Parts: sequence; structure tokens; C-alpha cells
Amino acid sequence: MKKYFRNRMESIGSLIQPMLWLLLFSVGMSSFFQNTNKGFDYLTFVLPGMIGFTLLSASINGGTSWLNERMNGIVKSYMVAPISRFAPLAANVLTVLSKALIQGAIILIVGILLGAKISLAPANILVSLLLIILFGFGFSGIALYFASKAPNNGAYHMVIFMFQMPLLFFSNALYSSEKLPLFFKIVVNLNPMTYLIAGLREMMVLTDSIFTFNLLKEVLALLAFALFGILIAIKAYKEIIDQE
Repeated sequence: MKKYFRNRMESIGSLIQPMLWLLLFSVGMSSFFQNTNKGFDYLTFVLPGMIGFTLLSASINGGTSWLNERMNGIVKSYMVAPISRFAPLAANVLTVLSKALIQGAIILIVGILLGAKISLAPANILVSLLLIILFGFGFSGIALYFASKAPNNGAYHMVIFMFQMPLLFFSNALYSSEKLPLFFKIVVNLNPMTYLIAGLREMMVLTDSIFTFNLLKEVLALLAFALFGILIAIKAYKEIIDQE
């Protein structure tokens, strides 16, 4: 985390893209979208989607440092260090998750300053944080999996770029999925980002009760996704250990 804060190009640059998306869709293009008919404007509607996109970007880009350590032979030094063999993996996942939380919080603050009407009830914030952490664990694990497999930086970034934008547009981040064609609905419902954004929207915007079937479904979906991400990251890490 010290390297992250010292590297201003990384820490500032990682926020520019989601901020631009937030400004573009909430301010520049809001007139092109119909009102949601639920009593809030498009900025309020799209803010949870931009938080989700920020978390997605931070999580899948977080594998870059692990890839560089692997390519430069630093991972080999972890194998002989007097620490648990899985400590480096856990440290990387937690570092990526911490970066994602910081960036997501900044986007939330920017959205509120722009006029988004967000609920700040303590219970809703805690549930939102749980959803964010599960989502972050899932994509952090996937990022570390690809970083453990990629032969070079170019291959890794090609893979994450291939996933990043489709995950945004094939979700409920920018528009409601209720009126989409059946095929698109199926794809959207397979996207973990959809469950994060739906949960955040319920907690931050609709201010639903924390005891609802929809929220339970979203928590369980993200829990399964988090376990999947962590398990494949552990699998890839074990393969690295076996090679040493």
C-alpha cells in the first residue's frame, strides 16, 4: 500500500477513468436516458454502477504487481522466507481489495458532491461494504489467477481488457436490465457485477430493508463468486510453489 500511495501516477490515474465515466453518463448523457420512475435522477441511479466499475477495474488491474513479482523472480524469494507460504498470496489479495475500497469510497464521495441522493444509514452501509468485499475477493482472486498464468504483461492486459468493458455493458450499471431482450438478460444475470450493483442500489438508493429475498440472493451469489475467485487463485499459486 505504501508503494501505491507513493506512486501518484498509479493512485491518481486509477481514479480518472471511473470519474470520467461518472461525469459522462451522469451529467453529459443523463438527458438521453428515461427517468427510472422510482423517484430518483439518473446520477443517483448510475452511481452504484460506477462504484462497481471502479471496484472491477481496481481488482482486475491489481494482478499486475503479482505478475511483475513473478516475472522478476521475487516470488522465488518468498519460498525461502521465514513466513507462511500462503502469506504472499493473502497479502496481495488484501492489498488489491484495500485499493479497490479506497477508490470506491472516493467515487462515492464525488457522486454525492455532484448531487447523488444516497442513503448513509449505518446498517445499509455495512451491508454495502459486505457486498463490496465479496465482489473484491472474487475478482482479486481471478486477477491473481491470470497473473500467475500469463507469460508476460502484454498477455495479461489483453485478457483483462477483453473482460473489463463487456462486464460493464453486460450489467445493470448504466441501465435497467428489466426491458432487455431475453438473451441479454441471461448474460446480465450471469455477470457477478450485476449482483453487486443491484445490492448497492437497494441499500444506497432504494433504501430497502436489509432483510429481503433479493438481498439474500445477491449476497449468496457474491459469496459463491468470492469462493470461486479465491479457490482458483490458490490453485494457481500452488502450481507456482510446485514449480519452485
